[in-house]
Amino acid sequence: MNRLAFLSVLSACLTLDAWAAVQVSNVVWRQEADTRQVICTYALDTAAIVMAEVRVGGVPLDGAHVGAFIGDVNRIVPAGEGHWLSWRPDKDWPGEPQDVTLRLKALEPERAPDYLVVDLSGDRMGDVRYYTRADALPFGGLTNDIYRTAKLVLRRIPAAGVVWNMGAPPSEVGRRDDEPQHRVVLTTDYWMAVFATTQAQYERVTGTNPSYPPNVDPLKPVDRVFGGIRDKDAHAAADENFAEGAFRTAVPVERSFLGILRAKTGLDFDLPTEAQWEFACRAGTTTRYCNGTDDVQPEAVLGRAGSGSSPAPGTAPADGGTQRVGSLAPNGFGLYDMYGNVSEWCVDCYHEDNYGQARTAGEAIDPCNWANPMTEAGDANKNNTYIRRGGGWRDAAAYGRSAARWYWNSGVNSVGFRVMCHGPVAAQD
Repeated sequence: MNRLAFLSVLSACLTLDAWAAVQVSNVVWRQEADTRQVICTYALDTAAIVMAEVRVGGVPLDGAHVGAFIGDVNRIVPAGEGHWLSWRPDKDWPGEPQDVTLRLKALEPERAPDYLVVDLSGDRMGDVRYYTRADALPFGGLTNDIYRTAKLVLRRIPAAGVVWNMGAPPSEVGRRDDEPQHRVVLTTDYWMAVFATTQAQYERVTGTNPSYPPNVDPLKPVDRVFGGIRDKDAHAAADENFAEGAFRTAVPVERSFLGILRAKTGLDFDLPTEAQWEFACRAGTTTRYCNGTDDVQPEAVLGRAGSGSSPAPGTAPADGGTQRVGSLAPNGFGLYDMYGNVSEWCVDCYHEDNYGQARTAGEAIDPCNWANPMTEAGDANKNNTYIRRGGGWRDAAAYGRSAARWYWNSGVNSVGFRVMCHGPVAAQD
């Protein structure tokens, strides 16, 4: 097939799909005969997330085959004319593809797809793209190290309106008195990072890496972080103890990791609440572990945890320390390392009584205890502390459960964090 014939077949298969509430107009597709580059121009009457999908023989191609899309695609595009996207088929597979269909889809921002990707690279820092599924991510998907270093990937958590049991039943092995089971409702969906924040990601955003020296590796989770995540200048916060103030500002401050992300993207990034973390960890399960069992599981399921005194659900490295994120199996939402490796900060202050929340006989709605720390605990070590979840490589196995809660007030070498983003998101210029 020569290139002109290829052009005619491709053009005959082009289709347009748009939500009724979003008016897409002036759509023009063409293919350059000499380069095979496909170019589309279009106009929008309102801001929308514009997606493009390639199908061959009716089957959608995964991200390994659509990495060459560029332009106003997979992102929120403002209203107006002159928008464009471009694609080079010959960069994505050899030979002459048959029965190629390109679909252009415009979505209201409130109907954003399940995966949100933030670029952390230089001048492109803050560029936000959306994808329908993990294997639709370009450059080969999540197995490419770019998504643990130069990009930040978040997955939509379908939480809105779901009534669920937070905490542990009295019969759960390892349960503590501060984990009473209770009903919770989260009123909105949100995005949760697929991986704990890595050292490479933290350094790209803040220019610093406070991690414990034996753990230093760009693909390992950043550790020894506390105030610089949210409430302090990330440079000034290194190795400091902020028992009297971290996580208590209403929104992240300007020069913190999260403050910089918010400024660059215009999106509502923060640490998850304790309830958001547990809902995302459980991924619909009600058992001790998020793989749907109550049995101690091997490292391949739970991750590294348990170098403390209790039996370990996984095995800690012989020399101690963290491992690279995403090395083990994800949970049902596709989130990696929810147990072990590093435990993860939540925005809530720790409270041993009733999670610090006043509740009626009904459900707790969007619970968050970010402004009510314990100050008169029987154990003074609990005063002015903050929640960490999931258990780290040096913690006992009992902390590697979906309901397990622990507290601390400074950055240590087995504690990191995972970011979340509230929806809906705002349009970008």
